[in-house]
Amino acid sequence: MSASGVTLTANSNSPESTVHRCNWPCFAKPRRRKDTGLGRMTMPETLMQSTAMAVYALMLAARAENLGVGMVSILEPEDMARLFDVPESWRFAFYLCIGVPEFTDDTPLLHRAGWQANTPTTWDRR
Repeated sequence: MSASGVTLTANSNSPESTVHRCNWPCFAKPRRRKDTGLGRMTMPETLMQSTAMAVYALMLAARAENLGVGMVSILEPEDMARLFDVPESWRFAFYLCIGVPEFTDDTPLLHRAGWQANTPTTWDRR
């Protein structure tokens, strides 16, 4: 997988090349001058939506390879842009932590740690 000059590789035949952990800042690049007027030109919010969808696809692909992906979005965008020295026009989306999970659990971390309990959903009340 390659994005913004970062390449992740994993070769199951070679243990030393297997990805064990990777931290990956994710930025959305603004429109290009050559854009045709469709998509993000008429609906700018589709840029961040497309970015989120790409990461969701990454999460599914990682899961199929027994890797976990954690998404951190509570960081200050300006700090992240400065830290990674990206062009001023790029928008910080989130920070990804990719690697082999220490354990698997279907209980969300916030719930498990007692920070936030699950909230009822509309389909539970029908």
